[in-house]
Amino acid sequence: MNLSKLDRQPKDISVLKGTIHPDGFFTIGRVPNKKKGKQEADYDHRYGSQFKTLVWREQGDFEGCGMVTRVEEIFSPNLSDQAGKGRGANIGLSSVRNSDTKKTTSSKGREGRVSRRGSKGITQLGRRRVIDAVTILEQTYGRKRLGFGTLTIPSMDDEAMAVINRYWHTCIESFQRYFRRHFKKLGVPSLLVGVTEVQMKRLENHGQFANHYHFVYPAKDKNGGYYVSPNWVREVWGNVLNAVLKKYYSDIPLEMGSSVDLQMVKKSAKNYLSKYISKGKDDVKKLISEGYQSFLPRQWWGMTKAMRDEIKMTVINISSENCYFLLQNCDELKKMGVIKKLVASASIVFQEREVICGYWGVISLDYLDVLIQMFY
Repeated sequence: MNLSKLDRQPKDISVLKGTIHPDGFFTIGRVPNKKKGKQEADYDHRYGSQFKTLVWREQGDFEGCGMVTRVEEIFSPNLSDQAGKGRGANIGLSSVRNSDTKKTTSSKGREGRVSRRGSKGITQLGRRRVIDAVTILEQTYGRKRLGFGTLTIPSMDDEAMAVINRYWHTCIESFQRYFRRHFKKLGVPSLLVGVTEVQMKRLENHGQFANHYHFVYPAKDKNGGYYVSPNWVREVWGNVLNAVLKKYYSDIPLEMGSSVDLQMVKKSAKNYLSKYISKGKDDVKKLISEGYQSFLPRQWWGMTKAMRDEIKMTVINISSENCYFLLQNCDELKKMGVIKKLVASASIVFQEREVICGYWGVISLDYLDVLIQMFY
């Protein structure tokens, strides 16, 4: 396949940036051009204006919809008519974060009230990071060597449960720390990623709000030996919960019972966690409507530092020139089977005209390495 003959970006244009993820998902959006010289301050002012309001479009492929015409609008050298008028947003270009991140910020709602962290469920960035992590695990170890675990909270009174729910992020971070130290002793990378889910059936049947945690991790070595046993995980989880209760409630040891479940991944680790990511959003809305907002966890996903570092090394940044290459040659790349999908995700509207400023798409895994080698 000869991709070198396709269109390339003009040298005087530098307003796009994107990322390619390990599963072939990619995003493209506007970024400020830091090579504008004297025009830099004015450009940055115009660039910042696109973040005020956002028009999201989650569906709609560009096949036969005049994509090239819209792309040309993005690259228009005359940006002055957009100053103070265009509104939109950059997508998918944030740095990697996870539940280990300590810094938190408060966001105010329309009426000036502080929005509690976690009240909207897992974020779009969180979903993407979880998918990135599981994809890397499947590519590194293969499906047959991965395990799927679930940590639940054993029976306890309502006051103790309230303490565990309040310090749920501490429980998960402590569990990940045990996991990291154990795998370090084995000389194995501590790659773990997980998501929190509210036990809706427990709430409906027993009136008790409780979280549980689903996680994917390397379960077997190349010879078929297990890295961790259910008894080890059960002991660790019991130590974590008891430590939190001892510090904030009562020094009464818990009976762990069947609070831990480990099983081998049978089909797709990505599908295992994706199921909980997708349904979690609907559950959050229902829980808030029923008055449980203060019980919700402040962090819905988490991963070990080693997993986060793997994502940083695996997610590829796309230069402005290569973003242009993907957009301008989309039709041809689709015919070749390189690009499977391209969708507009964000746009700015001014003077009754829509200009696309963000895209997401999917690159075929068969051609992902070819593209990356060509780009780098």
